[in-house]
Amino acid sequence: MPPAKRSEAEKRERKTAQQRAYRKTAQERVHQNKKVDIFRYILPNAIRKTAVRKNITHDKVQDYHFRDQALQQLRQLLNSSRDTWGLFTASTVQGILNIAVAPTTNLDPRVSIDQAQALFLTTIRASEVLRSHPAIKVPIFGLGQQDFSWSARSRPISQLLAKYSVDDVVDVNIASLSRTGVSYSRKTIGEVQSRFKGNKDHNDGWNVLDLKNPLPNTYGICPKFLQNDNCDLLNRIKTAVLNPGWAGRIITKSKQKNEFREVEGWILLAEPGAYTGPHMDAYATETFINCNEGEIGIGWLDRPTDEQLESWAKDPSSYRGGTWCFAVLRAGMTVWFPAGFVHSVFRLSGDGRQTMGIGGHILRCFAIARWAKILALQLAYPNSTNEKVTKTAFTYLLVVLRLVRDAGAQGRLEEFGGEKNVAEFRQNAQDCHDILKRKYPRMNLEQLQKALGCLHARVEGDGLSLL
Repeated sequence: MPPAKRSEAEKRERKTAQQRAYRKTAQERVHQNKKVDIFRYILPNAIRKTAVRKNITHDKVQDYHFRDQALQQLRQLLNSSRDTWGLFTASTVQGILNIAVAPTTNLDPRVSIDQAQALFLTTIRASEVLRSHPAIKVPIFGLGQQDFSWSARSRPISQLLAKYSVDDVVDVNIASLSRTGVSYSRKTIGEVQSRFKGNKDHNDGWNVLDLKNPLPNTYGICPKFLQNDNCDLLNRIKTAVLNPGWAGRIITKSKQKNEFREVEGWILLAEPGAYTGPHMDAYATETFINCNEGEIGIGWLDRPTDEQLESWAKDPSSYRGGTWCFAVLRAGMTVWFPAGFVHSVFRLSGDGRQTMGIGGHILRCFAIARWAKILALQLAYPNSTNEKVTKTAFTYLLVVLRLVRDAGAQGRLEEFGGEKNVAEFRQNAQDCHDILKRKYPRMNLEQLQKALGCLHARVEGDGLSLL
């Protein structure tokens, strides 16, 4: 008699058992310091994927527990009377977390996208929302948005730090530094590797906020819902700055490189108990963070009015008006937030709580009006951002004005949200020019004024036309 055919369930069970056996054998040989044939033992599903769930969820109970733990640790920390940058930031974050609430989301019953304080969306839905809501003010959370995955053989942080030269240096925010000086100290990558090797809490959190992304641009780092022609404006600006008038492959000269700060990709690396005070990201860019290891708490000012945003910008550390929300980003999750998004970051103390995120900035073509409006606010109130924006704002504005002018000449204004959106952008860009002229009277703004003049709007019949 022919052998009985196995059912599909039996086949799957047998395949799973084989894979478990392969992984166990590989792990045992690694522990014994023996060589492992990675082509035999490291199977596709043994490479750690960042997404382990199929659908994005929001566990408010778990997030509140995380927030309550953070507040308890902050109260213990703030018993100290030392005047350090870490305690100053911790005090500011505590004030926010005391009043912050878990957001209403589109996953809640009878809550629409327009009503939600945060959105938890699939790839396709998130992409649609970003195109149809150019002035969106709430964060979007996703799952499994990072295609690149780390090997299962060691922690992502260990693999990341191994990609740098040990002699490279980077600025590190250190909690114990006195407020009589700067908040950071320059460290070698070798020192950072040694510090993060054991995943220990040293009770003096290092926060590495300016680490370059060592992974190739071809790796899948940008979230899937941002991989479309609406989200490529920042890359077009970079191309125009580094190689003006050149359509061939980019040839980067050292002098030109100093004129453009790389913001499309970077690393957030922090020890347990590291905090970042409330701020909005510089240059009015939009931001994404893929959490690759640990848990990262994010607090934010929910959909502020223009008046609330200006009040916050005048006193970023003390403002407590409006509504504040919080959520926790866990490994495998991604968050995106819009231009002018006031946010802070908090982490739990304790061994095993280091965090690492791969992040980047983008600009959406459809959102240029909102972008220029936030840029004007940052120019008027420099303390609202974590970096100086003056020179870069000038460069960004000049390039975008020229891109929009060219699009108008070729009948492609829909690429930038249509005539009405472009007219609003031009007015907000003019506001940026006026602020620069008032605050920096010696700054040469002739090019910017000329570009604005080439992009003026006038009424013709029933609509606007760009000349």
